[in-house]
Amino acid sequence: EEGGNEEVESQLINKGKYDDSIKDYANQAKIEILNLYIGWWNPRPW
Repeated sequence: EEGGNEEVESQLINKGKYDDSIKDYANQAKIEILNLYIGWWNPRPW
């Protein structure tokens, strides 16, 4: 979904509201979102 990556970034920027474990989950979600578009079946990101 377009804008999903930006939403994850905005959650990471909010300091003081999220502890490290939530940041770890957000980083993992960001990695999975980015890898969705860079798979073996779709070698070029759009």
